Amino acid sequence: MLSETKNEYIARGGRLLDLHCAIATYSEQPGGCKPNTFPGIEISVIQASRKLPILHDSAQLRISRDFQAKLLSYRLTNYQKVLNSRFGAPELTSPIREIARSLGACTPDDADLQQEVINLLKARDAQIRSERWVEVNIVLIEALLGLVHEGKVRSPYVGQIAEAASVILAYRDDKQELEARRVGEILRQLNLATEPRDGRGVKLILTPAVSRRIHELARDCDVPSVQDGVKRCEFCNFGDAGRA
Repeated sequence: MLSETKNEYIARGGRLLDLHCAIATYSEQPGGCKPNTFPGIEISVIQASRKLPILHDSAQLRISRDFQAKLLSYRLTNYQKVLNSRFGAPELTSPIREIARSLGACTPDDADLQQEVINLLKARDAQIRSERWVEVNIVLIEALLGLVHEGKVRSPYVGQIAEAASVILAYRDDKQELEARRVGEILRQLNLATEPRDGRGVKLILTPAVSRRIHELARDCDVPSVQDGVKRCEFCNFGDAGRA
């Protein structure tokens, strides 16, 4: 897992430690990794059939020294290879893709082990993809993308965008209906500037700059409708190179 809070420090041994890093946690309950909070890998551990011996302090110190030396040696030997690693996992969605890259880069000379990293993360990736199908921001970006590709309405009102997004949600068996006010707030959060209100409401003009921004959001969020990598207009760039 990753600590999701940046610039948060604790005092330890006379110095400050940054908590924004990889951490390992143990839980007796399954489902400790939640997609909407921070990324992580859940590893199930089978309970030992026999009682394990308790390690005394001297034994723990000996083991830690042995492993620290081996880890340091590996780090020094492979530092440049890891730093310059081009290993990627374009078939996975973000942020799972970033976890795969980080883990795969650590074994630069073992393609089989890198593939095992991807295989390990596929189930988690599928779970996130399924949940994102009805995530409001994702569905809203899909609705905007559809309006750009259809080209029938160049200045849709926020209410029309809300209706289009609600249709997508209904098609995916999600009965929530989006209100124009909520959609307007999300558009502002996505840096999509709307026009001043007129007699019919607030509208979004699909200029080339706005259309390009919508495509960037679709690519960065890896929305379901672009996962086929098909180029449908001049702004589309959803191939592996664009998503990597």
